[in-house]
Amino acid sequence: MQSDFRSQHINNLSRHKDTKSALQSLASSDADIKTVIFSNGTHEMVTSALRSASIPFAAETPLVLASDPSIQVYKPASAIYRALLVHPAVQKGEAPGECWLVSSNPFDISGARSQGMNAVWVDREGKGWADMLPWGGSVRPTRIVRSLEEVAKAVQESTKEQHTTS
Repeated sequence: MQSDFRSQHINNLSRHKDTKSALQSLASSDADIKTVIFSNGTHEMVTSALRSASIPFAAETPLVLASDPSIQVYKPASAIYRALLVHPAVQKGEAPGECWLVSSNPFDISGARSQGMNAVWVDREGKGWADMLPWGGSVRPTRIVRSLEEVAKAVQESTKEQHTTS
């Protein structure tokens, strides 16, 4: 029953208004930005949600599912983010710091940062960073934005900053 409720809830998700323009901005960016969809959901749940929300580029965007039975843990367990880093859709020989995770969930940001990834936290309400996870106190996002439309610029600026300081 809980699984049916979860499936129905996910299938009826609507997208944020800025999703389409943000994905277009990432796709047309001068930077070599590859996008993947990273979710705790099953393949069926995620593809159904993407279809119902009419997410652009979804057909050619690889899915990386944290619900993979071989992993047997869920976000924010560090094994999930390690699995993301070595997934064929993501792994191009970069260091973890070359990968970015974008989320409005603090647990996702903490999980990604704990593995050395960069992370953009989407703070739509403008309330500021707060993470209630036991290890979250010292973990902060690389960048904080108010909308998805700011993500491409934030990643590009941070990448330039990181390359000029190294």
